[in-house]
Amino acid sequence: MENLKEKVSYLKGLTEGLELEESKETKLLKKIISVLQDFADAIDELEASQVELEEYVEAIDEDLGNLERDYYDLDDYEEEPDYLEVTCPHCNEVVFIDESIDDEVLCPNCRERIEINDNDNSGKENE
Repeated sequence: MENLKEKVSYLKGLTEGLELEESKETKLLKKIISVLQDFADAIDELEASQVELEEYVEAIDEDLGNLERDYYDLDDYEEEPDYLEVTCPHCNEVVFIDESIDDEVLCPNCRERIEINDNDNSGKENE
């Protein structure tokens, strides 16, 4: 934002260099330049705060990642879910079904029902 501050300083110097008579318009111009200077200063402060905030958030994110890694055993959460490999009795298509499903599902190929039960020997676990 130095460029903005430089521009405001240039306007201020230009106004002083013109040696305008003290009139209502001159007072207004000086006040406008003063407000522009305040805006430039405020933007400069916001920019510095933003950089500081970004650094702080990055540090928190890194600390949180370390905490998650230390506190939670993330290896347990990264395992693939278990699937049953079942051959459809209607179309002979091999279908992978989530192990937690214990009812029946529709074959994605022929749309016929495939019964899933714990005693079924037609499927095997795929890990």
